[in-house]
Amino acid sequence: MKKNVLKGHPINMLYVLVGNSLTNEVMDAIEEKLRNWSDSRVWTINAPELIDYIDEAPSSGEESHTFGFALRMYSAHPPWGDKLPREIDRQHLEEVEYILSAIEKMSRDFGCSFKLQLDQIAMGSVENGKMDERLRVGLVNEWRKVHGLTLV
Repeated sequence: MKKNVLKGHPINMLYVLVGNSLTNEVMDAIEEKLRNWSDSRVWTINAPELIDYIDEAPSSGEESHTFGFALRMYSAHPPWGDKLPREIDRQHLEEVEYILSAIEKMSRDFGCSFKLQLDQIAMGSVENGKMDERLRVGLVNEWRKVHGLTLV
């Protein structure tokens, strides 16, 4: 599918980060999911990539651990949206819904939350196994409308 995208088309990053309750069990589950995802389907650009960053923050003395993954997607933001083939945008939607389904289950199973952002823009969260309204309505349903799909 990449061959239909114009050379130089910008890429956005969808970040999925653990928001609370980061335990070894949660980290192991995410790492296993990422390994399985890389083999389980053909991704539009590539499979989600692990994010594991520790900021030791010497000034405050407290360390901060950022953990999750990122998915590369071709930009649909103006002026690029009109240049992105519809089938590529639809494939990205399918990938995001696939990921959301998995993190909803992880959120239920491990009692953790996830925060999602597109580049630097907060998109919403998954808590208690469910997408918040901002994520469900503002991202998923708006995207589904573009493709004439039933809303969730």
